[in-house]
Amino acid sequence: MKVLKKEDIIDVLYGATLLGGGGGGSLHNGIDMLEKYIETHPGKPVSLEMIEPSEMKDGVYSAVTAGMGAPTAIKETDFSIYATNTFDLLKDMAGKFYDPPRVLGYSMAVEMGGFNTFVPMLISLDQGYPFINTEGAARAVPALSTLLFGMNGYDTSPLAMADGFTDTKEHDKVIIQLKDPKNSAVAEKLGRDVTIELGYQMAGLCGWMLKKEDFDAERLPIGSIEIARRIGKILRNSPAQDVFKNIAAEGIVECKGVSGYTVVAGESGSGAGFDNGFILFKNDGGDHYYRFDFQNENLVVLGGKNAKALSPIMTAPDIICAFKVDGGGGNLPVTNADFFDPDTGKVLVGTKVCIGLIPVDKVWWHTGYENVNTVWKEFFGNVGYEGDIIKYEDVSDADIIA
Repeated sequence: MKVLKKEDIIDVLYGATLLGGGGGGSLHNGIDMLEKYIETHPGKPVSLEMIEPSEMKDGVYSAVTAGMGAPTAIKETDFSIYATNTFDLLKDMAGKFYDPPRVLGYSMAVEMGGFNTFVPMLISLDQGYPFINTEGAARAVPALSTLLFGMNGYDTSPLAMADGFTDTKEHDKVIIQLKDPKNSAVAEKLGRDVTIELGYQMAGLCGWMLKKEDFDAERLPIGSIEIARRIGKILRNSPAQDVFKNIAAEGIVECKGVSGYTVVAGESGSGAGFDNGFILFKNDGGDHYYRFDFQNENLVVLGGKNAKALSPIMTAPDIICAFKVDGGGGNLPVTNADFFDPDTGKVLVGTKVCIGLIPVDKVWWHTGYENVNTVWKEFFGNVGYEGDIIKYEDVSDADIIA
C-alpha cells in the first residue's frame, strides 16, 4: 500500500495525460476537480491509499468510474457529479443484480488521462475506497472495444451510465446489460448513443467489477499508475529538452522524443461523441513536419519535409504524445482538445511542443498482433489511414528529426 498525497496525485495526472496519447481528458479537468474537492472539504487531508491488486480483500470488488464522450465537451465541465451519480448507480446494481450481492470496496481507472485517471481517484477521496495500481488500457483509447478489458477477455457488461444533474433534479440513469457480456463493440455503440441522447456529448460510465483473482499481469498493466506518477514527476521537474531522455534513463519506459516543434495548422470537429481531426507541427528553423491524425486519441503520426505528402511513422496502440513548452519553464502534457481554442474551435498556431513516442505495455499483444490490428483497423479508417499497425520497435532513428 502507498499513500498518495496532493503532489503525488498531481504527478500521476501529469504522467497519465502524457501516456494518454492525446486523449483521456485534459490535465486541467483533473486538477480542477482536485482543487474543487479541496475547496469543498476544508481541513480534510488530501490523501488516498493506492494498493496492488494482490492486497485486495477476498470477495470484495473494484469498480471502474470514467467519463465517455467528446473531450472538448468534457474539458469545459465539472464532472464530479457525473462520477458520483454513476458510481452510486453501479453500487445499486451490484446489490440487486447478483446473488449473493456484490460488495464494492475499491476504485480503479478505465485508462490513462488527466481526466479519466482522476475520476476514480475522486471516488477514492470522497468515499474512502482504496485506489488500484492498474487500469484498463495502459494509454487512452477511442472506444470500449479498444480497452484491454474487451481485448483480453474480460466482461464489459453490465455498465452504469448517468448524467450530471444534482439532487435538485432527478438525473437520468441508464443500465446496459447485454446477452453476451463480452460484446464490447455493442456496448460501445450503445454507450455512444447514450452520451448523445443525454445531451452535451458526454456521460458518466461505471462498470468492470473485478475481484482480486481477476487481475492477471498477462492481461492488465499492473503497476501502471505508479509508472504515470514517476513520469509525471520527471515531466514537472525536468527541462523540456530532457524529459524523454530522463524518462528513458530512469528505466521507467522506453521512449523517443524531440523538442523544438511548433503548431502550424490543424482542424478539429466533434460528432457522435468523438473529436476528429489533425494537428501539424514544424521544427523551429528547419524544414521537417510531424502530423497527428486523431479520433479523440492520436492514432497515427506522420512525418516528412512535404507537409502535403507525409509518411506514416507509427500508429496506435503505441503512444503518440506531446507536451506544451511554457515560456516560464513549465511542461504541460496535452490532449488534442488542448490545441484548439474552446470558443472559436481554431487551432492554437504558435504553440511550442515536445513530441514523444512510447511503446505501449506488452499486455496489449496478449492476443497477438493480427487480432489487435483487426480491432484498430476501423479507427484507423476513420482518420484516413488504410495501413496496418506500425509498432514503436519499427520506428527508425531517421524518423526522429530534431
